[in-house]
Amino acid sequence: MFALTPILMGFSIGGIPLSFLMWIILIIMVFLKNKHFKLKDFKPLTVFIVYWALHQFLLLFIADVNFNSIIAQLLYFAAVYFLYPSLSPQKLRGAMNWVAIISIAGLLYQWSEIMRGGFVHPLEIPGLEMPEDRLETMSFRPSSFYMEPAAYVSFMVCPLALSLIDKKYIWSIVIILSIFLTTSTTGLLLSFIMLAVSLAANNARISSGIIVVAIGLGLFYILNNSELFGAGIEKIENTEASTNVRLSQGPNVVNSMRPSEFVFGVPYSSAYNYCKAGRFTDVMYYGESVYMATFWNMILLYGFVGLILYLFIYWKLFRMSRLIWPILLGVCVTLFSDPDFIYGSYVYKLIFMLVIATNDSQIKAKSSHKSAQIIMNKY
Repeated sequence: MFALTPILMGFSIGGIPLSFLMWIILIIMVFLKNKHFKLKDFKPLTVFIVYWALHQFLLLFIADVNFNSIIAQLLYFAAVYFLYPSLSPQKLRGAMNWVAIISIAGLLYQWSEIMRGGFVHPLEIPGLEMPEDRLETMSFRPSSFYMEPAAYVSFMVCPLALSLIDKKYIWSIVIILSIFLTTSTTGLLLSFIMLAVSLAANNARISSGIIVVAIGLGLFYILNNSELFGAGIEKIENTEASTNVRLSQGPNVVNSMRPSEFVFGVPYSSAYNYCKAGRFTDVMYYGESVYMATFWNMILLYGFVGLILYLFIYWKLFRMSRLIWPILLGVCVTLFSDPDFIYGSYVYKLIFMLVIATNDSQIKAKSSHKSAQIIMNKY
């Protein structure tokens, strides 16, 4: 069920968004399975949550605050503590690979439709409701069951990380080629970054290193010489940071902040409220939101204090286990392009990394304890 969450988060049932409902269902499932809640602290996240809570409390007196978003955010944070101690890394591998297979099948179906000259919208799931604007918006970019190609990429980096950890390189190639088909610029960059970082992360033998380098070179050649992926290359070549909303809007909004606001953030509960108040007018709205990449949104709303506490979560994960380095470094890159912020997608990847890193730390601790016992027995 956890592995399915990224797909289901784009849908709703009975008018209730599954992006909210899924975490409640998962927490209940944990309780039903264990007959109690098995909580485990993750101190860097706890410190950040305390700062976030104090920040939200002060905002109540000086700004309009959306209480629904606060409740949802508390649920996201709670899900981390409830879920990551209860998920089996072995079962998670199988579940994520099955969801990845289903996702790739959906992507290939859409790609065949596009090759026949058609346009597509995200694949529907019987019994679930899709936002009307997604049904009406037709695209030549496949995204399978996900609401957009970026969401597809955001999920697939998890099974890609697992395939690199387990050295299942054929499966890695299949996943990366599917990412190429989305023409996602972020996806293209992440694929090569994760391949490169996996060389240092796995303490790979020379033979494994040669295989990874060969895969990288082969994929680069295919990307540049196959008509299938021409749209992705063209998209990268035509992307300019100064004019691309995804890359430039965040820095532009942050540049309008007053110097004193860089410490704890602006007295507004969202970038939308900040811009609507006239603090920054040259902005593109998406309904009642402003597209802001995580790095810039964190500075705007929580200042450099919040940003440092947020980045310390990644630093702690970096030190916990080398196995998660490929996905962790990939996530760090998306801080400047994707608006994951501290919402559901961020929580999903954080739980995934904690499960893998914690399991790796436990295995190493047991191995060290065994080695110490063997040495003591000899003497």
